[in-house]
Amino acid sequence: MTDDEIMERLTDVFNGVFKENISLTETTSANDIHSWDSLNHIILIKKIEQEFDFEFDLFDVIEIKNVGDIVSHIQNKVKK
Repeated sequence: MTDDEIMERLTDVFNGVFKENISLTETTSANDIHSWDSLNHIILIKKIEQEFDFEFDLFDVIEIKNVGDIVSHIQNKVKK
């Protein structure tokens, strides 16, 4: 799966969770999305897991700082 394919699917997930039209980049972070709080972070993680059919490890979730980190984790998980 390419990064572009992941970003396209992530954009749909983000738009669904945050109920707004978001243009994601690899540097997009919680600081860029007003409603990205701790509760929505948990919801986002669950929706990403459902979309890509894998589970993040707790340490993966802690390491996520931006969308680029999410893409990297997805790439690592879907290759296994």
